[in-house]
Amino acid sequence: MGAENENTLRPYVPTGFQISVTIPEAPPVPPHNLSADPLHPQRKAHYACLRGIYGTFKNDVDGSDKRYSFSLPSADKDSPYVAVTESPVDALSVASLLKMQGEDWTKNHYLSLGGTAPRALLRFLHDHPAVNCISLCLDNDRAGLSGMEKIREALKEDAELSRCVRVVVDNPPPDFGGKDYNELLQKAAARYAAAKREKTKPDCGMEK
Repeated sequence: MGAENENTLRPYVPTGFQISVTIPEAPPVPPHNLSADPLHPQRKAHYACLRGIYGTFKNDVDGSDKRYSFSLPSADKDSPYVAVTESPVDALSVASLLKMQGEDWTKNHYLSLGGTAPRALLRFLHDHPAVNCISLCLDNDRAGLSGMEKIREALKEDAELSRCVRVVVDNPPPDFGGKDYNELLQKAAARYAAAKREKTKPDCGMEK
């Protein structure tokens, strides 16, 4: 990632932390917007989202298929764990928080739904039959909480997945952490920096 792009991403990343991802070739996007374009299992781009970094602009590229949303795969392709969030930055934030706590963040898959609808998770589970433990890390607001209920209902209605999935845990960010996991990460990073100055180890606020 070039210096210009790194500086553009800086507002999303707490001081002292970096999130580094390799993004495949994507269609041209407007200046100063972020693009995430996950790949179909056959290496074909099926979905791309745009997010403004200086405002509230949010959009999906025309023709996107939300069944194939942004994901960060586990180091173990047969990992049974997936953490599910609403947005790519929240998925990366969950991984960052686990890393801050000294946990092995690479053992999990991380999946963004591109919202709260369950279709990306259903497709992901069918493509990854080893996954049977789901942590629902959607936002701590009305839409996120309702989305988790709808995901549970969708899993029950899918005959194959209802037999395979063993654990589904609702894991929105705690009330003190803000609406989503990126807000929790920013607060945890601030506590981490303050504790580092005082030479103590802080609690990141994630459930163990």
